Amino acid sequence: MGDQNTKPRRINKVEGAAGQVMQSQGPGVVEQWVDPSELGVDYGLSFIGTVTGVAGAPKFQCSGLIGFGDAFFKDYWAYVVWDAAGGGAQPQGQKLICTGYNSVDADFTVAAFAPNVIAVGDKVLLLHPSIASLINTVQMGKSQIFEKSITLPANTGDVVVATITDQPCQIESVIIHADTVQPAHMTSCGVFGGAAKVITFIAAADALQADLDAIDKQVYWDGKVRLAGTKTIVISLVGTGADNVDLTVIVKYRACVSGGYLV
Repeated sequence: MGDQNTKPRRINKVEGAAGQVMQSQGPGVVEQWVDPSELGVDYGLSFIGTVTGVAGAPKFQCSGLIGFGDAFFKDYWAYVVWDAAGGGAQPQGQKLICTGYNSVDADFTVAAFAPNVIAVGDKVLLLHPSIASLINTVQMGKSQIFEKSITLPANTGDVVVATITDQPCQIESVIIHADTVQPAHMTSCGVFGGAAKVITFIAAADALQADLDAIDKQVYWDGKVRLAGTKTIVISLVGTGADNVDLTVIVKYRACVSGGYLV
């Protein structure tokens, strides 16, 4: 990659526009002009790319990372570090293992990001497995904690607390913590999981307003339940009015297969 183009120059008889930069695409691959926003940044064992295509979804393409050789990025972790829409919505903050890479068009193979798909313009950080293992919080068997604040009307109904992402996870405990006195309008707030809420973590009868009517009161479940990727944990807010609850749901879990985590 060369200097920014501030005066006419040519690569293979193609003149770059002002502001473009020359991109080297790896050994034996001809340089080209690109906009700086499309460049892949090479830090040795980590790379940053901008998603430039989503052909063959859930695959994605980063034209700035062309030419490293087929399978070069296999087993790298792909972290979506920025949502192009600018709202911080998922998949920002999510991460998946690259299971394949095509060098010609920088085509990355991953499982599907969920619930939102990766989009053109998203920024992706790619970490070598040896680096990812040092900071990876989604290793098989590692105990982890997930927290979700719930501040919604007491009569909202079902609210997704967490979605199991990519690989199955073992759920080991669930706590509902009262951050404030819960409103009189709240009747109950049971926690359930799996398809059609088949798993009862905390029954509605065990999570009544009276059980959470003071700061730091809490109810809990512990045990062992396996939930596959894409399954959800929900809290069912049942009430007679729209005053907001103020709760935190805490889930202790382990990935059954490396790559499983809650979002």
